[in-house]
Amino acid sequence: MTILLAILLSFIALIGTLFVGREVNRKIREFGPKENQAREEHSRSLQYEKSTFSRVRVYTLIYGITFLIAILSLVVYFSRL
Repeated sequence: MTILLAILLSFIALIGTLFVGREVNRKIREFGPKENQAREEHSRSLQYEKSTFSRVRVYTLIYGITFLIAILSLVVYFSRL
């Protein structure tokens, strides 16, 4: 049962990762080549840095939870042996 829960949560983490990856691709297209002026480029750079920090927090949360669940699953598994 615990292993199934770990597999399910890992699958959910994978879906979350793919969702965040799609957001990155959307931002890359949004910030792609255009008629750029220095001020516009600087503004977009600051906005991109802020959104990147947000994505790092999401990745950390997703993988942190998955790691804890995996460790707890191993502890439960080995305590039953």
